[in-house]
Amino acid sequence: MRFFVGLLMLAVGFALALKPQWFIDFTGRIGVAERGILATLGGSRFTLQLLGVALIILAAIVWFADFDPISLTPPIGE
Repeated sequence: MRFFVGLLMLAVGFALALKPQWFIDFTGRIGVAERGILATLGGSRFTLQLLGVALIILAAIVWFADFDPISLTPPIGE
């Protein structure tokens, strides 16, 4: 199960990082990203790329570490 969750997260992360304009065209701009410091860095496009990279890192953690995204509580015996 972790493999498929990690694979899905990896695919979505790469899609966000490589094709942010498609997501902007599909969903619209992110209002918070268009104001303040993020607007000077690229706005919605930059924010979606950051989310994509964060999702790729989280997918690597799900795959290679003992991390269960479904239940974030540790087992009772440990």
